[in-house]
Amino acid sequence: MKIKTAQTIAFVTSVILMFPMRTFAAELTLEAEKSSVTVGEALNINVNLSGKEPTVGTDLVLTYDPKIVQIISVESNQLYPVYNPAASSRINASTGTVKLSGSANFGKPVNADGTFAMLKIKTLAPGSATMNISYKKGSTTLSGVLGKNGQELLSAAPKALTIKVTGDAKKQTKTSQSSNSNPVFGFFQTVADSVSTFFKSIFSWVK
Repeated sequence: MKIKTAQTIAFVTSVILMFPMRTFAAELTLEAEKSSVTVGEALNINVNLSGKEPTVGTDLVLTYDPKIVQIISVESNQLYPVYNPAASSRINASTGTVKLSGSANFGKPVNADGTFAMLKIKTLAPGSATMNISYKKGSTTLSGVLGKNGQELLSAAPKALTIKVTGDAKKQTKTSQSSNSNPVFGFFQTVADSVSTFFKSIFSWVK
């Protein structure tokens, strides 16, 4: 009896290995224009969604260090027809968090194949600017990709993106302040503004 049971288990195992069950998978990745920038430099970062599985929605929760990076904007791309929340509500600079959700129209799944969103950032201080897509298996409050049948398509935490920031933040601040406080610079700026206003008034009168 034990021999027959062992033979049955071996047979079932061999069948499973011959015809493996289909696994659903999608992947969220961060892609930057550069891996190294200087303080004060602007940079675009894409959030890509891949796997080509049909999805009904994607949630993104991204964390960053607000002392090193400023998120200027989070632009939704055309992958999903609906994105929430809108505009600046996507960014929480005090906690260093970005939240964005995209959803498909009812009955029209969207394939996981394209750019989910684009972040425009500016570096504030030297250091390692690390961005993480927050994910935990089974969580409904963190990042995730929902398949057309309600299954979670993310199976592992996405890889973090680290950007090396070099330069002197204090030096840049002093340079900016000295340019604005320089009396010569201020004089020429005032003259330029006056001339600009004068010509605007003439053109307005002519019209």
